[in-house]
Amino acid sequence: MSPVAFHNFRSTQTRLDLNGPTIAISENPTDVVTQAVGVTSFVGVAGTVGVATFIGVSTATLGTPNAPGVSTSQGSFIYQWYSADGTKLTDGVNISGSGTTTLTVSNITSPDDDGKSYYLESAFSSGTYDTTTGRGVGNALNGPLKTSTAALKVLPTVTVTSEPTAATVGTGEVVTFTSSATTSDPDQGALAFQWTVDGENVVDEGRRDALVSAGNYASGANTTTLEIKKIAVGVSTVQFNAFVDAEGFRVAAKSKGTNFTGVAPRSLVALEAFTMSGNLIKTSTQDIGANGAFTLDSDTFGSDYGIIQFHSPEDNYTMRMTLKAAKGADSANFTGGGGGTGIIDFRLERNIEYTLLGIANNSSILLYRGSVLMAAVGKGGDAGLFAGGGAGGGVNMAGENGDGKNGGQGGIRVGPGGFGLTGQWGSILSNSNFTLKDTDIVAGIPFGGTTISCSKGDYWINQGIAACVNNSTSEIRFRYIDGTEESNSSLLTRGFKPGYSISETSGLAIADGGNGGNGATGGEGGVSGDGGGGGSGYTDDTFDIINAELGGNTTANSTVTFQVVT
Repeated sequence: MSPVAFHNFRSTQTRLDLNGPTIAISENPTDVVTQAVGVTSFVGVAGTVGVATFIGVSTATLGTPNAPGVSTSQGSFIYQWYSADGTKLTDGVNISGSGTTTLTVSNITSPDDDGKSYYLESAFSSGTYDTTTGRGVGNALNGPLKTSTAALKVLPTVTVTSEPTAATVGTGEVVTFTSSATTSDPDQGALAFQWTVDGENVVDEGRRDALVSAGNYASGANTTTLEIKKIAVGVSTVQFNAFVDAEGFRVAAKSKGTNFTGVAPRSLVALEAFTMSGNLIKTSTQDIGANGAFTLDSDTFGSDYGIIQFHSPEDNYTMRMTLKAAKGADSANFTGGGGGTGIIDFRLERNIEYTLLGIANNSSILLYRGSVLMAAVGKGGDAGLFAGGGAGGGVNMAGENGDGKNGGQGGIRVGPGGFGLTGQWGSILSNSNFTLKDTDIVAGIPFGGTTISCSKGDYWINQGIAACVNNSTSEIRFRYIDGTEESNSSLLTRGFKPGYSISETSGLAIADGGNGGNGATGGEGGVSGDGGGGGSGYTDDTFDIINAELGGNTTANSTVTFQVVT
């Protein structure tokens, strides 16, 4: 039988074209740069803030030969988006279009979403048969295919976290403005800063300690702290700008504009009070030119603030100071000696440090220019059981002897420049345990002590700074006894060396007598119930003494009054 008769190779009719299409990627998704949701300052990034769109497209092409009427439309693409680590995406809170050519990511945040990457996978599936031709297209000959990976790049946010405070200053005064900012993503770049005045960038220039008339001064223009001199009367606007440059864009934030007001220099006295321990500060500024005299006492800052400094922050002017030391303590029917007083005039030069001791503890008053003792008024001696105390000496006056046969001698007058750097603590400290310096001693009971010409606290002495000279050639901030700098203190020409000045010069009483008064030299303690001697006053002869009085203050409070000489 002929082989043809057996039909061993009979064909079977099919409606499926076995020559399926070939698919290819026609469009890969591209990197997207966007801003985080909630951003209100735009930087020119295209699209909607907090939203990113990725597009991937595939095509299918039928090869030849193909049956007539067969089309790729008879099949369909299957799309699926993935994150770069192969995780299959599904539509949800912040994902849509995960099974389409267009993936939309929303509610984008920084830094959490920065650097995420995505790709599209596409495949082709056979579809329904064409009813006209009775034929269909098969599955793709290749695939599935993956697009390239596209990255989501989220610009960092920049936020101003503290605003600068308005300032009104005299022309020629240097003032400090501070602000701060944060960035959501430091890995994209460090914050940079720029201060502006009236919209113009500030540049660092000049010297802070130059004369008022020397022109502009600015420092810290590109930091969070700006020091700047006001050179003209009027109001300017100061503003802080923070920014990050990332992905070719500048992301910035700015503070609110704050007023920087210049006025004609005022007769101000700026006060800074410091504790002897604990490193605390209190401040006060008084406009004695506009408001008249101001009186400082132990209630102004409190009894813990034993070091009180003052300076003129704006102008050079002649100041009148009225110094009143406290009276001595009363005993039974007898009265403590009145405190010494003095009225002095001197030229208060801008940004020069002056120091007062004796206010917080209502004692004698010692006044220093820098580290050098300038003036003193003596406290009155305490009354004894049977006699009154001696009066304290006014400026440049000896203290008065205590009453009674055995009354203590008043502190002796020491002339200008008569004190040295070796002193004597009063015998009131005979039983105290403290370290003496150099050849200093504690007086024997009941004798009073003798102060020193200049303060000589350990920190500055240990830096190699001599007792009677300024602590620096430039303006500096206050340092406490332990050397800690007080950042809230003013930049001044400083010389005072806190911690050792021999201000306790009182003599210790014997047998119900009254203690002597503190002063430049201390009064002796009274013996056998008699009164203690008053402490002495002092002048270094660098100022005018308008008035001095022995025992002029009959109150238990030490006070200093500041006023302008007109």
